[in-house]
Amino acid sequence: MDSILDEISNAISSGSKNPFVDPLANMAYIGEINALENWEKQVEIFKDPKFLRYFLHESTHHSSFTGPVGGAFSKLALSCQCFFLEVGAGQEKYNLATRDILVYHFAWRLFEPLFEGLALFQEHDVIPGTSSCATNTTLFLARAVFELSLKQPINHEFNIYTFLETHLKELRTKSVNWQCSKEEILKLSIEQRPYYLLGYLAIKSTYQRLCFKCRKIAEDPDLFVVLMNDFWFQDYKIEHIILGSLQKDNDYSIEAQYTTHILSEYIQDKWDLLFRNIESYIEECENYLTKKNQTEPSYRNIEFKNDYSIIGGIRHASLSLNIYFPKIFKFRKELRYSLEERVRFECDGITKQIMLFSKFGDATIPTIEKLEKGKYLGTVEAFLSMTEYKPIVIITDGNIPVAIFDPILVEWNANNLIEEYDSFPAYPEIIKLKNKISEFKFIDENSELKRNIKHNENEADKYILGVYGQLAFVRNSEDSLKVCKKLSDKGFHTILNKLFEKVAKWSLWTGCRTWDLITYSENTKQPLDTIIDEVNEINEACNKAINWEPFTIYKDRYLVSKF
Repeated sequence: MDSILDEISNAISSGSKNPFVDPLANMAYIGEINALENWEKQVEIFKDPKFLRYFLHESTHHSSFTGPVGGAFSKLALSCQCFFLEVGAGQEKYNLATRDILVYHFAWRLFEPLFEGLALFQEHDVIPGTSSCATNTTLFLARAVFELSLKQPINHEFNIYTFLETHLKELRTKSVNWQCSKEEILKLSIEQRPYYLLGYLAIKSTYQRLCFKCRKIAEDPDLFVVLMNDFWFQDYKIEHIILGSLQKDNDYSIEAQYTTHILSEYIQDKWDLLFRNIESYIEECENYLTKKNQTEPSYRNIEFKNDYSIIGGIRHASLSLNIYFPKIFKFRKELRYSLEERVRFECDGITKQIMLFSKFGDATIPTIEKLEKGKYLGTVEAFLSMTEYKPIVIITDGNIPVAIFDPILVEWNANNLIEEYDSFPAYPEIIKLKNKISEFKFIDENSELKRNIKHNENEADKYILGVYGQLAFVRNSEDSLKVCKKLSDKGFHTILNKLFEKVAKWSLWTGCRTWDLITYSENTKQPLDTIIDEVNEINEACNKAINWEPFTIYKDRYLVSKF
């Protein structure tokens, strides 16, 4: 049985090129582009539907993990390393690290549907609105798409967010890759970790229900994601619960059980509060993030903030003795969007420059300091700065930066960038850290701790199906569990059969808003009655199987999708 850390570590150290965000370091990998070009040329990659789809998904994860809740998971994971510093193979000992292992596995699994549901919603549905707040994903993308817009004729009424909406809609509806991705989601078992399908249906259902309560998010789905990230991942009480007590004389096995119980109850209560107070929460969120109000939103539970700083600070200080700790916490806010590994370069030992041999072409690069003569193997890593919403490119020797590039100013090794990023950890350094940390390394397969981990994970799975099933299908726990059971094989594929492909296509056209079937009928020359008959056929198939209809038609022309 692999842990989440093991799974990610294996994936990113095996040469896998699948996009990911590692929650421990909040390090992302999205794609591989020629990062040494100026920004005007780099942004062409955002025309690629596959890259854009990955960007929307992984950057949403990155924003979620950037907050204090993500930081708490990192501290738990690093604490787990202490387990095999104190415990020999096969021995049993309940200490703080043991407690953190149990809590980490339970808490992480509880949050999986939320992480994945939000990312899939941003990927397949979200379009920007006109609110005063936007997700980091949209802000980054707006900067890239603005560069693309400069290459096209624009009129005096040009609006960057309208342009971005059109750009997203076009790629989502015309890309075969995007449609295939949506099909893959809808044919997953609803019980399959990391709960892509269940999380997605729960988040989309939540959004649609909240639209009836709050006009602002109905007009701006991106604002909904802003709130969800802030509501869940900036909550000091969740931090307090996850990190727990640090008293050395505690019974950590009992404390772990207590923590999982309290966390389960609190998450369920928090969902209830979201539905009851959505309008006031949106107002608090906007006012704080736009600095109209200096008071943090009430849902952050600021009464736990000082307590968090004490608990987190003590744990932080102890973990700082771990040589890897500073490397993963200093740059959690930077989003890597491109990574080229095992890049060769040579230095003559005389000049402050290197000859770089990249798959995108050779180049002479000025360096920060003079390097010793020799041949090197390093990386070219491009990331988006969260502080300035601008791209930065760093060439490393596999350990530390040797050159820093600003692709907007087309400038090398500016003093302010050197000062800010001189300790930036190279990708291979993060991999070393990932390979060092494996909380199962010294846990005997038949040990009590291993059994407790498995028990906690099973309890988390039951909780997830109950809570998120209710959110997804808006029915009581017993009925939602029956629905989940019927979707436990191949999701909706078995139910819909030959209609499945159209479901994925139509859900992309609809997104999280409405789709005008009359306009579609006129453009495709398909009779409106035929389209409506097919929608009804899909609804009937789902209704018969699980007593749930995925599509609704308003005024005989506007389609709304729960997919």
